[in-house]
Amino acid sequence: MGTSKSMRLLSEATETGTSPPLQRSRRAGAKATTLADANAVTPMTPPEDASLGEQRDFYQARADMYRRVSETDRRHHWEALACAGLEQEKADLLRVRIEESKVVDPP
Repeated sequence: MGTSKSMRLLSEATETGTSPPLQRSRRAGAKATTLADANAVTPMTPPEDASLGEQRDFYQARADMYRRVSETDRRHHWEALACAGLEQEKADLLRVRIEESKVVDPP
């Protein structure tokens, strides 16, 4: 499976806060180690023209990023897990929509 447009955009994310910029990475927010880093990763939503699969991958990558951050930023462990849960919920809803679109009604 190739890298989707939304994943490429997310992997090129940079931080816009006052901390030093995050390094670019193929993996979404791979360099984020604090909740502030993760919250600064942009874009926060997939492109409007992204397919359902690309949207799902985008939100799954963000959920994974927040889970990793919950292990490195122990001061914000629970908040990062909550953010991961929100992003995971979006990915799961898209996963269900994709599965439902594959179901064909019998004749």
